[in-house]
Amino acid sequence: VEPDNLLIALEPAYELTVTTVDEQDNPTSGAAVSISPDIVIGSDDEESNTAQIWTTDEHGYAVIDDLAVSPESVTARHSDYVSCQMGLDRNPPSRALAATIVMRKGVNVTGTVRFGVNPLSGAYVRLRTVEPERTHQSFTANGKSDGNGQFTLSNVPAGNYELSSSLRAASVRYGVKVDGVA
Repeated sequence: VEPDNLLIALEPAYELTVTTVDEQDNPTSGAAVSISPDIVIGSDDEESNTAQIWTTDEHGYAVIDDLAVSPESVTARHSDYVSCQMGLDRNPPSRALAATIVMRKGVNVTGTVRFGVNPLSGAYVRLRTVEPERTHQSFTANGKSDGNGQFTLSNVPAGNYELSSSLRAASVRYGVKVDGVA
């Protein structure tokens, strides 16, 4: 290609404004927001597609600008709420995108991992959605049992789950139903 015949067409970058609110429509500050795919123009990680995190301000806003492509989804995480992922329009009419995510409280799932009557320390525990294709949402929580075999999985939304635990080569699975916030 000769430099005189080279034509580069630049498109304006995408910008995504994310708003996080609780169930009463109050802003939730401090939520960690990520997007997929995560490609920001001019970033050192533009080629490696390394995940970046933006944090919502006191008004529940996070502005993600200089996006090379329109993101497919946005995820918000906060220690006081259930993590939430939201799909975005893949062919937006504008390069200025907006998403409002309602953060919901979950419940703590606690239990004890035992072998017979003996509690198992250090067992891995996993709770995952049984039928995410029906709800279009999936949820997975992972934990490990303490010295007394006890575990706690935090901010679990209502739904049907498979609870499994494993220690070395042994594993077991159970179906569990989590009802609304207690």
